[in-house]
Amino acid sequence: MRTLRWSLPVIALCIAAGWLWSSTRALTPAPQAKSPPVSYEPAKRAPLSPIRVATPAPPERPRGEQIETRFSRERVDATWATATRSQLEGDLGRFATKDAGVRSVDCRASMCRVEVATATRAAGEQFAESWLRDRTFTGPAWGHYSDDAMVMYVGRDGTELIP
Repeated sequence: MRTLRWSLPVIALCIAAGWLWSSTRALTPAPQAKSPPVSYEPAKRAPLSPIRVATPAPPERPRGEQIETRFSRERVDATWATATRSQLEGDLGRFATKDAGVRSVDCRASMCRVEVATATRAAGEQFAESWLRDRTFTGPAWGHYSDDAMVMYVGRDGTELIP
């Protein structure tokens, strides 16, 4: 019985000593690796070669600019332009409302530029959707908004408006 009476304090003392030893051990800094010796001789360098700098590609112009430039450079085919202008004015006129209607139609050799005056952007979108759904003109069409109007470009059958 005497052995048991002393064994509990001895075990507690051993645990405390172990804890104290481990906590002081963690505070001791780890040994540092030695750095390589420093040479005072001039370093030998490889010959420099010229650097090639890649020139960035020019930013792509917005599609509205591309198609406007293409349209402005196109010559006028009087026969096609006159007939197509008349056809587009009649076709687009069917969808005019008090909030959206055709302001101008300008045709060249393979494309026409149509300006639609709109009271609101929503009215312009409604006009374009209605025309695209029920139109009689069969060529390709593309549009965007400028300052106060919607601008649409339409082309002859087989014309690619935006390459």
